[in-house]
Amino acid sequence: MSVVINKRLLDVKGAADYLSISRSKLYQGIESGRIRSVRIDSKRLFDVQYLDAFVEQLKQQQNRPSVVNAQRSEIMDCVKTANVVYSRDNRAFWLLRIERRS
Repeated sequence: MSVVINKRLLDVKGAADYLSISRSKLYQGIESGRIRSVRIDSKRLFDVQYLDAFVEQLKQQQNRPSVVNAQRSEIMDCVKTANVVYSRDNRAFWLLRIERRS
């Protein structure tokens, strides 16, 4: 007779496998506060319910229509020129010259 035990708390490797992501991505999610964990002594563990909630949150965000995307075509109709400008720390920004419609 075999007994199957479904764990509620997973270690780092188990949580990464559960989400099908790398451990470094899992740690990024922890640091950003998007993935919740609990500590028992010095061990970091992940509640399966927290992981499921994280996945549901991702699905909702991806299904939500973006206001920027909805208005992008209207904005692009008014753009006269578009140039990429770099800041001192090499971040790229778009510099747009907009012309009002008559």
